[in-house]
Amino acid sequence: MAVISMTDDLEDFESLLEPDFDAKQFGNDLLKITNNNDATILDLNTPLKKLNYDLHEVDSRIDQLINNKPLEMIELVYRNEHVNSTIVDELKPSLEYLNMSYDRLKTQVLDPYERARKVQLALSKVYQTSFLLRGALVYIHLSNKLNTASKIAQLNISTAVNVASLHYQLQITLEENENLKSLRKIKELEQKIVTPNKRELITFLSLQMSKECLNSIKIKSNKEIISQLAYSLFLLSPQEFASSINKIILSNVTVSSQILSKTINSIRMFPEAFKDVVEKGYNIYTLETILRNIKTDNVTAAAKSSVANKAHLSHLLSEYTSTRNIKAGPSTPRDLFWNKVSSNFKKDFEISVNRGGPVGKALLKNEDFIIDTIKQNMEKSSDSSDYQKYLDMMLGSVSIISK
Repeated sequence: MAVISMTDDLEDFESLLEPDFDAKQFGNDLLKITNNNDATILDLNTPLKKLNYDLHEVDSRIDQLINNKPLEMIELVYRNEHVNSTIVDELKPSLEYLNMSYDRLKTQVLDPYERARKVQLALSKVYQTSFLLRGALVYIHLSNKLNTASKIAQLNISTAVNVASLHYQLQITLEENENLKSLRKIKELEQKIVTPNKRELITFLSLQMSKECLNSIKIKSNKEIISQLAYSLFLLSPQEFASSINKIILSNVTVSSQILSKTINSIRMFPEAFKDVVEKGYNIYTLETILRNIKTDNVTAAAKSSVANKAHLSHLLSEYTSTRNIKAGPSTPRDLFWNKVSSNFKKDFEISVNRGGPVGKALLKNEDFIIDTIKQNMEKSSDSSDYQKYLDMMLGSVSIISK
């Protein structure tokens, strides 16, 4: 029934048969109608009477309908029974066929698929376990070889290069199966053998690199050894590789700056001293050439993890330059060397000129001599014609005497 007003005769029951009829809402509306909003006591008797009245009215109308139209009612009942019987009889074969089809589908497709899915899941777990165990066996084997090599032979360059290769293979193994790191045995080997040995090896390789690049004779005659040391160090740690190259360059910068600084008070020593500096610059050029010739195409991401999402690099020189912040200064070894040397010399040179006295006057008086010495020797700083920018740097370091 819709919302009932006081004047409603309660004879319209169509709303009770609507699909969206809500008994709670109907009862709530009936209570609101039969109660005053200002009343403090809820009247339930009146709505109950109205409902009872409706029930009696419905019963009365049903009796009246049966009494007035008995044949129509009987016919309607039989018609409904006939319709239901017809629907059941006609649908039964189809339903049985559907049941048979579903049973066949379940037997031939669904059940085998479910079994196959379970087998696939089991095989996947077996494969994962097998892959993990294989990786663990490889790691254990390599760490044992690493431990044996570190105990039997005294560490030398040849042994160090071989051991670095073992460390690189360990990195690849971990990279291919990161779940290995969760195994207790792998953690123990990492802590007790691999990590300590790697630290010792990095220190050794870095020290040997510095020794082999100590002077012109060594760096020219031991290019192959330097290549092996540089590549091995890079495989172990790109950061330590770059740091070692920086140390070699800055060591040469320090010596060169000291050599040039001493000539300021005795400018006639400048040509010989500048030749020594140019020779050291050539050593840095040789080091650059060595690094450029060491290809890194086959190095995996494990050895390049320090630089995220970087483009593919083809040789160690580009690997080195990629680790340097361009904003912080020069990027190549020669850039760094000549920039530092010219900057240090310029500072000392300008202080002496500005201070005046015999030293400052001698520097000003020998302007052509100093500039000609720089121009004549810088060509020997490399085997190519790209030395011009470094020549400009060195000329800029003494530019105060040209003003």
